[in-house]
Amino acid sequence: MIEQFLEMLITTRGASPNTLENYRRDLEALESFTHKAFDKITSQDLGKYFANLQKEGKSARTQARHLSAFKTFFRFLQEDGILSESPAHLIDPPKTPKSLPKNLSEKDIQILLNSCDDTPQGIRLNAIIELLYASGLRISELLSLEDKSLLRDRNILHVRGKGKKERMVPIHPYAHQALLNYLDVRGFFIKGKKTSLLFPSPKTGLSLTRDAVFKMLKKHAVLCGVPPQNISPHVFRHSFASHLLQGGANLRVIQELLGHEDIATTEIYTHIVDEKLRETVFTKHPLSNK
Repeated sequence: MIEQFLEMLITTRGASPNTLENYRRDLEALESFTHKAFDKITSQDLGKYFANLQKEGKSARTQARHLSAFKTFFRFLQEDGILSESPAHLIDPPKTPKSLPKNLSEKDIQILLNSCDDTPQGIRLNAIIELLYASGLRISELLSLEDKSLLRDRNILHVRGKGKKERMVPIHPYAHQALLNYLDVRGFFIKGKKTSLLFPSPKTGLSLTRDAVFKMLKKHAVLCGVPPQNISPHVFRHSFASHLLQGGANLRVIQELLGHEDIATTEIYTHIVDEKLRETVFTKHPLSNK
């Protein structure tokens, strides 16, 4: 049953290898715990399973991920006619604390950008930082870009996101120029290899890895005097969204730019607006001086 379910996720949702592995691991854990076939598992079994997760000290976020996987799986069994009712529909999701995303200050981002040197490596790093911050791309989206992804005459990137969903992302002229500068030296990293990837690894010709980009950014932050613990590819994505919202951008527009399927995912950035409103009341209200 698990294999058929994973095949469905690939064909209908374009699930990534990491997503598939998480589903497989969670379902195998449930099967091992209950010692039952999936069509025999009850709501009581699931209740015991989650009580055991809590006993083991698993976080609410981890428990919520397991429950989401089980609900999707049992819904698949329903649609396949194997189950008449999902045993997961009575299980309430655990309350997960909302953690505010980290973001960099505009000053720190300018320091990082202005400190890239004129070597091919520096020009590439500048292009990576400009694209992450100017477009809000996920690191997976950045690394899957091809040399034809940039529509040069329109300052627009053709991006393939989660589930292979495509979207057009406008980029700032500075990011556009940084990318053009990088394309001039891209041959240095290809070294005769045939590849259409925008950011290939010089060693393999395949895409740069997440870990390689992560290490590049951390090393650059240390050299620039920016706290390295605050740096990651995803932090630039958060900074992109937070700074746009702080500047007055519409939440729906930000949702579309980030490629979020659900507006609820984007709403986490409203803490920026809350802080701005609070600051306005405390500093502009007539009673603030008293």
